[in-house]
Amino acid sequence: MAAKACGADLAAAYFDMGSFDLESMGLEGEKIAFSRRLFPESEAFSNGFERWLDAKLPDRLKRILRYAHFKFAVRFRTGFLRDYGTVVFSGDTLSAVPQCRKDAVKICYFHSIPRYLFDQRDLYLQKVPALLRPFYVVVRFFTTKAFFCHLSKIDRIYVNGENLRAYCKEHLRRDAEILYPPVDTDEFAPCSLKEKGDYYVSFSKLATFKRVDAVVRAFGEMPDKNLLVIYGANDPQRDEVLSLARELPNVECRILEDNAELPGIVAGAIATVFVSKNEDFGMVAIESMAAGTPVIAADSGGIKETVVPDVTGLFVAEMFSTDDLVRVVGEMTKERSKSMRKACIERAKEFGKERFEAEIRQAFAR
Repeated sequence: MAAKACGADLAAAYFDMGSFDLESMGLEGEKIAFSRRLFPESEAFSNGFERWLDAKLPDRLKRILRYAHFKFAVRFRTGFLRDYGTVVFSGDTLSAVPQCRKDAVKICYFHSIPRYLFDQRDLYLQKVPALLRPFYVVVRFFTTKAFFCHLSKIDRIYVNGENLRAYCKEHLRRDAEILYPPVDTDEFAPCSLKEKGDYYVSFSKLATFKRVDAVVRAFGEMPDKNLLVIYGANDPQRDEVLSLARELPNVECRILEDNAELPGIVAGAIATVFVSKNEDFGMVAIESMAAGTPVIAADSGGIKETVVPDVTGLFVAEMFSTDDLVRVVGEMTKERSKSMRKACIERAKEFGKERFEAEIRQAFAR
């Protein structure tokens, strides 16, 4: 959406069958793929050796190799950046800074900061196989030094909210300006009150800090309430969450064949359960409110900037127990959800794409 607003080209490691249809979304610039997906889910692997590795290696190690492959591509396969007078970096891509011209305007738009280098170092270390941890620590040390070296060459930094702005100042020692990300309120449109279903929904990535496993456990204590978990095939905590949900008849886990199904599912839910810990911003909450569906959220991070307690959702403590979550879900009845519908829709409008496009053009084209 930022590239569309500025009439810019868009570079990514790869665009595959599961990517958004950017042309139909209005992207007029060029799509530049500078790498490819390592160990893709389909059977059409690039060669026999990769097929053999995919069968032999544990998923945890494959995720490490995927990331290393991505970082190599960002650093060494982005020479095309020399053709541009302004480059906007998003995601963990600062290692491409040396590929830019010295006179280019270099902008960072952070939606997250590499947590594995800062406040979640210990958590990520535990995910690394024990034999590889010493090597990982050494690589992380040099990666951190390179990160700060590349950051020093950035002219302006933007972040997606106050929470990340404070995090940026604490860990990166840099000030940043805020550009709230957009939600397409035409896509995430509310349904009629009569169409509201009898289920709660989670559509967060299945990752440790998203705490979807805790949500599933809580619904295991509420057999009279139904939970629909939407997840992705590559989600790192997929197997753990699916194992928890397997014995619970009131919990359904589903991969969507078409992302166009998601807005209708969210609109029909009683509430979106989104209890991520210290979320940088949390687009899930904005999309839910745009669909007229209140949010049950952890009182943590960027969510406190977007969800209005008792108006567009309910909060559970940041470090909640199963009983805490059961209690708050019980308070969000279908009738209470309907009473919040109008406030949710109005709140989401404050993060609409028209505002975002105007602010992006002003920030990036100045």
